[in-house]
Amino acid sequence: VAVTTLLPRTISTLHVSGCLVAHKLAHLTSLETLIVNRDISVNRLELPASLKHCHLLCAKWLDWERMATLPPLLTLALRRGVLPAAVAALPCSLQSLDLTATNGLRVAGVSFAHLAALHHVAVAGTGITNAVLATLPAGVLTLDVSNCQRLTPDVTFHHLGALVALRANGTSVSDETLMTGMPPSVVLLGIGCCRNVTAAATCAVLPALRQLDVSKTAVGVDMLTSLPVGLRDLDVSYCSNIDATARLSHLPNLRAISCSVTGISDTTIASCPPTLRYLRADGCRALTDALDLAHLPELAALDVTSSSIGDGMLGRLPLSLQRLELAGTKLTPAAALPPLPRLTCIIAYRTAVGATFLASLPPTVAHLNVEWCCNMRVSDAVAAWQSLVDSDTLDRLAECRVCDGDCPPRVAAMLKVRGVCFGSSSSHTCAAPFPTLLRPEWRRRVDDPFAPWIDDDVCSDDAKDAQP
Repeated sequence: VAVTTLLPRTISTLHVSGCLVAHKLAHLTSLETLIVNRDISVNRLELPASLKHCHLLCAKWLDWERMATLPPLLTLALRRGVLPAAVAALPCSLQSLDLTATNGLRVAGVSFAHLAALHHVAVAGTGITNAVLATLPAGVLTLDVSNCQRLTPDVTFHHLGALVALRANGTSVSDETLMTGMPPSVVLLGIGCCRNVTAAATCAVLPALRQLDVSKTAVGVDMLTSLPVGLRDLDVSYCSNIDATARLSHLPNLRAISCSVTGISDTTIASCPPTLRYLRADGCRALTDALDLAHLPELAALDVTSSSIGDGMLGRLPLSLQRLELAGTKLTPAAALPPLPRLTCIIAYRTAVGATFLASLPPTVAHLNVEWCCNMRVSDAVAAWQSLVDSDTLDRLAECRVCDGDCPPRVAAMLKVRGVCFGSSSSHTCAAPFPTLLRPEWRRRVDDPFAPWIDDDVCSDDAKDAQP
C-alpha cells in the first residue's frame, strides 16, 4: 500500500486487507481507526495523533524501539509481534490491549501497572509469567491467557477484582486456582484442556458464573453439583469423569450444554431444566432409544451423533426443534420424523434411513445431509425423492448432501434448477447454530478480538518454548 500519500486527510478509518509497505501515516490527521490484516513490511510506523484504535494483526517485523511516541490510543492490537521490556512506552490511555502470540512478555521487569484505564486484555499464546500477570490493573474486565504455557499451577487472578470474563484454556490453572485464585465477579470462565484441573475441582466460590467451559479436563460430578443456579452455558465435552450419575436439575436457567463423548445417560438428560435450548451430546454411547426430550419445550438444536438412539426417540422430539443431528445412530429404514414445524436443518449421514424418512421431511427443511445412507438407492427411496419434488415439499431446500447416485438424476436436475447446492454451501447458514462456547471451531474476529476463542496453534515463540 504505497498510495497512502494519495489518501484524503479527512478519512477516519483505514482497513488494509493486504500487506502494509508504507510507514508514513502521520499526515492522515483525521484517522481514528487503523486495521492491518497482514504483514507490515516496514520496521517502524509514523501514526497520526488522532488515532484511537490500532489493530496490527501481524506485526512481527515492527521494531518498537524505533517507533515514535504513540498517540493516546484507546485500543491496541499487536499480534505476532515483539514487545520490548520497555512496556512503559504503551500509552496510559489504553482501554483494550491485544498482544496475542506476541514475544517479550516473559522478560523480567515487564509491567502493565501504569495502564490504569485497561479493561480488556488478550495475551493468549504468549510467554507471560505469573509475575507479569500480577501487574495488570485491578479494573481489567476481560482477560484471555489461553495457551500461556509459562503460567504455573499457583497462578492467581484474585487481584483482578472487577474481572468478568477469563479465558485460560490450555494453561496450568489448577483446582487451587479455582478455589483461592478467582475473584467472585467472574461470569464467563474457560479452562478447557487444563491438565491440573481434576475430579476434585469445584466452582463453589463463583456465584456469578453464567458460562463455563471445562472441556477436556478431569472434572467430575463434584464440579456439576457446585455450579451456581444462574449458570446458562456449560461445556463438559470429553470429560471422562462425567458419568451416568450426573444431574442438572439444580440449574434452572441452563440454556446450552455440550457433553460430547461423556458417560451421561438418559436420566442425565431427563434432569435438564425446560429452559434448555441447545444440547450437544455427540459420542455419548450411553444414550439409548429410551431418551425422552418432550420435557424440553424450548429445545432448538440437538446433536446426538454417534449415540445409541433409534427410531423410537424420534417420536419424543419437541416441536421447537430447528436443527437435528442424527449421524451414525441406530436409525433403521423404518425411521420417520414426527411433525416438526420449525425444523430446517437435518443431518443423518451414515444411518439406515430411507424412503420413510424422506417422506416424513417437513416442508421447512433447508439443509439436508443423508450421505452414506445405503437405503437411499432403493426403489422406494427414488419414488420418495420424486414425490417430494412433485409436492413442492423441498421448495425451501438450499443445501442437499447426498452421495453420487443416491438422488435420482431427474430429481437432482430439478433441484439444481431451483438453486439447491449439492455439497457444502458456504452461503447457507443453518438455523439455530450452537453458541460460540459450544462450537468446536473456535475462531477470532477482527472486529472483536476478545469475542471467540484463540486457535490452539496460534502461539508466540515464547509460549512454544515453554511447552513440555
